[in-house]
Amino acid sequence: MADKITVLWLYPDILNLHGDRGNLMALERIGKLMELPVEVRRVDKLTDPLPLDEADLLVLTSGEVKNMPHVIDALRQEQAALDEYVARGGYILAIGTAGAVLAKETERLDGTSFAGLSLLPMRCQERAKVYGDDIWFSLCDDPQLKLMGNQIQVIDTELLEGAQPLGKLIYGYGNDGADDEGCQAGRIIFTNTLGPLLVKNPRYTERLLTALAADHGLAPGRQLSAEDTDYEDHSYQLIEQFIRKKMA
Repeated sequence: MADKITVLWLYPDILNLHGDRGNLMALERIGKLMELPVEVRRVDKLTDPLPLDEADLLVLTSGEVKNMPHVIDALRQEQAALDEYVARGGYILAIGTAGAVLAKETERLDGTSFAGLSLLPMRCQERAKVYGDDIWFSLCDDPQLKLMGNQIQVIDTELLEGAQPLGKLIYGYGNDGADDEGCQAGRIIFTNTLGPLLVKNPRYTERLLTALAADHGLAPGRQLSAEDTDYEDHSYQLIEQFIRKKMA
């Protein structure tokens, strides 16, 4: 039984848009507050082997759409190990354009397309214009937990038959301007939410780390307190007020 949670931060020099490295910092910070040992390992090069047998969570942050086929090709080199990782219940979190890695296919503006890893039943389409705004949604599997962040939408996402959204929009654009946000199949998660997601939503980060710890028989030493999340909670309240004015 492992005595720590191991997070693989995949290709941060390539998937480097929007400052989402903050998500990795949040995992470390919240883990420390919960008295859970969290180790973040960078996998810098596309040619680097992935220590998937030691990993609990893979994190793919946003990058330029043109680079996604290279990331997909790199992961296909690890296909057998990746299949085993998914089969044993390993977590994957893809943010923003990294959703194209998990999708079945992505169509580019020039009419070309590339296949993804098909780990989620969805299809992506590169946008002619970038969309940016706040995003606010409730989780489908826990409607009382509402997440907030930002969107810088470079690709639209169509959920295919059988797909389950991660959340239902309260405000924002979500996947394609309808009411769905993200996609989740078991422990494979995609979201459009930047912000970064895990910084602005510490209760979601706590939930994720608690689930990861349970796989190793680890128990948090403590739960997050109101004092721990005072800054984030105050920020949430202010942004909610701002969003509600836009919704009025």
